[in-house]
Amino acid sequence: MTNHDTPKNLGIHLSGASVAAPTFAYWLVHHGFRPTTVEGAPAPRGRRSRHRPADREMRDHGVDPRTRGARLGEQLAALREIWTKDEAEFHGEHIDFDPVYSWPKPVRTPPIHHGGDGSRVLARVRTYGDVWMPSAVADPTDVPARPAAADGLPVSVHNVPGADERLIDVYGEAGVERLTLFIDEFPEAQILPGLDDLAKLIERCPG
Repeated sequence: MTNHDTPKNLGIHLSGASVAAPTFAYWLVHHGFRPTTVEGAPAPRGRRSRHRPADREMRDHGVDPRTRGARLGEQLAALREIWTKDEAEFHGEHIDFDPVYSWPKPVRTPPIHHGGDGSRVLARVRTYGDVWMPSAVADPTDVPARPAAADGLPVSVHNVPGADERLIDVYGEAGVERLTLFIDEFPEAQILPGLDDLAKLIERCPG
């Protein structure tokens, strides 16, 4: 699609998770298009469709969904070998390679933030990761259970509702290392004051 051969009045509907759809919408507007709808992932996607298509996609790439956790663990371990050794090799059940060279090396070993919930995820973080990223909770009374389950692991929580000051305070009191705040998509006239409120909230937070 180019500026030269696409009508500017084309009806464009965007849907996607994270920042992909809003970013694409920005560039479409920048080039003269007028996207009509930008939707977040929860609305057009059902609960089941987020799992079964993912399983099919993994199989299409030669990954058995039943072993994805073990494979991920070996991939992370292999990455550390490559990052930290001049001549790295790795021999596992799923990942296997003879000595290789990879330059430049990172100045410091990048910390691995591992997202997810449950005992298997926590075990994987303790073995291969550095920081646990559990799902956010909406009830402040549920917050202390997160650091308690981590048992000393650094905890970073994403998608915390930015408008809930009490919830944010409780996360800080519980010793959570970092929060990524979430704000709903609104028109510019509404989103800018919301961002100003978030900035004030962040200023009073330690660190």
